[in-house]
Amino acid sequence: MSIVETSPTSAQPAIRGTNTDHGDGIWGQCDAGRGVVGVSSGGTGVWGHTVNGRGLVGVNNNEGTGVWGETDKGRGIVGIVKTDGDAVWGQCDAGRGVVGVSSGGTGVWGHTVNGRGLVGVNNNEGTGVWGETDKGRGVVGVSHQDVGVYGKGARAAGFFEGRVEITESLIVQHQDLLDEIKKLQKRVTDLEASVVTVAGVPTHVPIKRPHIAVTQTGTGPDGMRWFTMDGSDFRWPSFGNAELHILHENTGVSRIEFLDTVHFNFQERKLIGYFISEQCRAGERVSFSVKDTVVDSNDLTGALWSNNVTVICF
Repeated sequence: MSIVETSPTSAQPAIRGTNTDHGDGIWGQCDAGRGVVGVSSGGTGVWGHTVNGRGLVGVNNNEGTGVWGETDKGRGIVGIVKTDGDAVWGQCDAGRGVVGVSSGGTGVWGHTVNGRGLVGVNNNEGTGVWGETDKGRGVVGVSHQDVGVYGKGARAAGFFEGRVEITESLIVQHQDLLDEIKKLQKRVTDLEASVVTVAGVPTHVPIKRPHIAVTQTGTGPDGMRWFTMDGSDFRWPSFGNAELHILHENTGVSRIEFLDTVHFNFQERKLIGYFISEQCRAGERVSFSVKDTVVDSNDLTGALWSNNVTVICF
């Protein structure tokens, strides 16, 4: 027997089922079709409301679906909590608690204004968050103002099995490690340039140091002294990068100037008649030395220096 009822007002339901004990207000059963169907053109198809219990329960004792939500464009299932509860709760003894599948969009989307968009927690030895893909990226972290991916662990903040590619800087304890590697590579290249082989065995050959000679050639006003410097056995590829170091031994005052190429013979690697003007008092000792631009691993500074010449001003 079918029941057909119509209510002309919104305050009066067409059919009401009431159970004053612990039974069912309305029971719908069907062998193959739908036990209960609720259809609405603009409102809610099926509405479940409770004060303390469950507003809507779907149970399947086999391999079907307990609750199924389907829509052409909107949201299949929506869960809303106005306090601190869980809007959607998925629990499973062995399978997946929550599964999100999309053919072209996002399988699972988590969005928050101030909290965490997505949280994965494992209380044992499993994985909190697992990302896997056949061709794309397993896990992607993007931040427009802060850190894209942050890792913190008791044993290690991160573990990588396989090759790691870095396109920009690698900062280790506030130092750019890539810059340090480049400096080390250059140092090794320079050292290799000073190594020859004897009977197939690498042997370090000391580099011959440049030799300079400095003489005072005159005096000028206001304590100015004029000097001339000659030199030989220079090795720098770019003469303009060589440094002349001048030290006043009595006062400890020093200065550096870059040598020009006017008095330099590139073919013979000689410096001829280089003019120097320096203020010093009569009797004061002034020392001169030139720093070449090639590497000398035997020197503590790592650079090739000339001999040191001391002149007593007159």
